[in-house]
Amino acid sequence: MRSFRILANHAGAVLIEDAAHCVEGRSRGARIGSTADLTCFSFYATKNLTTGEGGMVTTDDHRAADRVRRLSLHGLSHDAWKRYTAAGSWK
Repeated sequence: MRSFRILANHAGAVLIEDAAHCVEGRSRGARIGSTADLTCFSFYATKNLTTGEGGMVTTDDHRAADRVRRLSLHGLSHDAWKRYTAAGSWK
């Protein structure tokens, strides 16, 4: 990861790590999920942590987190389920 981090920094690129099977993993003392700009975990039925389907993205970049949330809602900027709560609206 150190070499990829150097390359990404040099190129001005975002470093995205695939950690599909690496829940609770460490690399040189750093927890997986903290070594890249974004880290993707998979919770599919064949993975070591399952929820049936789904996954998780970790980041410490608030703008990236907002974008991932919006993309996970297929471009919607508000959680569709909130419309059924007192805080939500049908609009």
